[in-house]
Amino acid sequence: MVNDTPSILEGDSLDFSSSFSTASPFLKANKSNRRLTTESPQKPERNDLPPIPIVNDQVQYQLFGTANDEVLRNDFHYDQSPSISLCLSLIELHSDQYQCGKLLIELCEYLSEQLSTKQRNMEIDYGLVLSIIKNLLFTAKMKLMTIILNDEQMAEQQKLIASCDLYNNRVDILNRLNMANCSLPALNDLLQPDTLRKIRNQLLDDERYQLAMDISTKCNLDTQTIWFQWGMGT
Repeated sequence: MVNDTPSILEGDSLDFSSSFSTASPFLKANKSNRRLTTESPQKPERNDLPPIPIVNDQVQYQLFGTANDEVLRNDFHYDQSPSISLCLSLIELHSDQYQCGKLLIELCEYLSEQLSTKQRNMEIDYGLVLSIIKNLLFTAKMKLMTIILNDEQMAEQQKLIASCDLYNNRVDILNRLNMANCSLPALNDLLQPDTLRKIRNQLLDDERYQLAMDISTKCNLDTQTIWFQWGMGT
C-alpha cells in the first residue's frame, strides 16, 4: 500500500474516540476486600494498601490545523495491509458528507498517481489498490447523491458525480492494463484522448490487438487502424 495518506481537510475539526482499558481484572475484587476489611470489627484497617487507580478509558484526538497534526496522523498510519473498511470508518467521522465525497475523489486521484510509474513496483499489489479505488469511487458517488444542495452548488455536484462514473470506467481500463502487465497511467491522464491514443498505439506496436480493441471500444476511439494492422499481422 502507498505510504502516505492525504490529510483530512485542515479546517475541519475531527474527533477520534477509542477505548483503552489498562485496569487489572482484580481491581474490583481488591476494592471489595478492602471494604470488607474496613467494616470488619475483628481486624484493624490496613493503611498500607496501594490506592486504586482511576482509569479514564476515553481518549480523544483532535486536529487543530497545526504542525502537531502530522504527528497525530502518523499514529493512525499503516505501512502495510491497507484496509478499505478502516479507511471508510475514518471517513465517516467527517462532519460534512459533501466535502467527504470530494475528498474521496481526490484520494482516488492520489492513489492512481502512485501507481503511475515507468517501472512496476513489485512490492505493490496493483490489483488490490485498483479495487480500493473502485470502492472509494462508489462510496464518493453515494455520498454526493444523498446530499441536497442549493441551485448554485447543484452544477458542481452533478459534475462530481459524472467524474465518479468516468473514473470508474477508467479504472476498468487500468485493470485490463494491469492484467496485461503494462505500465499504468494516472486517472487524470486517461481523461485525455491523446493519452488514450498513445496507449492504443503502443499496444499495436506490441501486437496486443485484442487489448487495443477493447480499450478503443470502451473509450470511443477509432478502431479502423486496429482492424487494418490486425489483419496485416495475421
